[in-house]
Amino acid sequence: MVYVGYDGNPTPLKYFIPTKSSKHTLLIYPGASPSGEDHEKLHTLGIAFSRIGYEVYIPRIPPLKQLIITEEVNEWMAHFYSWFLDEKQIDSNNVSIIGISFGGSMVLKTSLVESVRRRSPRTLFSYGTYFHFKSVLDFLYSGKIEKDGKTINIATDNWALVGLIYNYLPKVDVGFSTKILVATLRDYIQEKDKNVSEALKDLSNNERQIWDDIVDGNLSTEIKRIINVFQKECATEFENYSPKLWGSQVTNKVYILHGTYDNMVPFTESVKLANVLPNSVLHITDLYSHKEFSLGGKLIHIIKESIGLLRFLSKFIRDTIY
Repeated sequence: MVYVGYDGNPTPLKYFIPTKSSKHTLLIYPGASPSGEDHEKLHTLGIAFSRIGYEVYIPRIPPLKQLIITEEVNEWMAHFYSWFLDEKQIDSNNVSIIGISFGGSMVLKTSLVESVRRRSPRTLFSYGTYFHFKSVLDFLYSGKIEKDGKTINIATDNWALVGLIYNYLPKVDVGFSTKILVATLRDYIQEKDKNVSEALKDLSNNERQIWDDIVDGNLSTEIKRIINVFQKECATEFENYSPKLWGSQVTNKVYILHGTYDNMVPFTESVKLANVLPNSVLHITDLYSHKEFSLGGKLIHIIKESIGLLRFLSKFIRDTIY
């Protein structure tokens, strides 16, 4: 399917038909990923919810598909929501919204847009999102989180570094020209492998080392220096994207799910998020990282975690369907 995008152009939209008649609709906003609405895990999620009675829609949000972090993300999300309600003539009380990763925090911020607040969705659901942009950057530095008084070491995902460098390198002065490096990152994100191979030949030795560090997820001294520049020069922008600043204004009921071993956004971010939201239900599970289902650990632990997750999801379903 397609919808009329924020830019006025036809924009792809995935639709999952429920196996039984339903009046309740679930909108799923993707995270920042080139896969966008075609992400395999989102399809799995769409199928699962359609089988228990939801009409499920996953719209393409072009800035997120291009890994571009700007206020335009909220504009696209708010536009699609309003377009959807008008097009389908659906009562907003029968609509719930799920936001994935960066899309999770952006869904929360979109709920504060006046056009959305006037026809507020029934519930919101956030998976693997963050509370404070700066603390996520701190996690990228260390790869360490605290749980039950113990330090857990987690190898951070290089994709977070790719997205960060791509978005903020053009906005700051790091002491050398970054034009070719940024263009090569754009081609890398868009999987234009031939362009990347050609561009790498034109990088200086310093730029090539930085490139290797980025795609390998290596937090070298130079990468840390560049991130420090981001933190100093883009601090205001980081705060604007952080629920720490405005989360207390979100009035919807929000379900929050996060994996203990998430290697892009630490689960502690969702704990902080739940504390600031006026009406939230939080569940931290050992069964998920950021991208994958994990079955590590003893069988009894897996069963216990599975029961906890099912109870959490059952609460969400009861709140939205019944």
